[in-house]
Amino acid sequence: MMSVLQKNMRRGGRSRFNLTDYDYLFGQASWLTDRYNGYRERDVLTAGYGRQFLNGPVHSFRFEFGPGVRYDKYTDNASETQPLGYASGAYAWQLTDNAKFTQGVSVFGAEDTTLKL
Repeated sequence: MMSVLQKNMRRGGRSRFNLTDYDYLFGQASWLTDRYNGYRERDVLTAGYGRQFLNGPVHSFRFEFGPGVRYDKYTDNASETQPLGYASGAYAWQLTDNAKFTQGVSVFGAEDTTLKL
């Protein structure tokens, strides 16, 4: 039996394989359970291509995209599997030795929903 603190949990992992200094392939997976919002589990798998446009000591910028799949199992035991598209961008600016600005956006788009993280 789950306690109140365990009704919302998430886990994830990511891999990256560098093709060149700028190009790479990636794969990522995540798992979520959120019984407050009706999910027994949500699994998301994505893979794709990424490009590191800037990779200097001051500025860093990357963009990546690829296909994926999402599996939802709801608390009423219904389930659904659907394809999705993934895109992400991240920028970092090293302002000083001790201060860094970072900004990122990720979008998972599927037939019935788009999640922006």
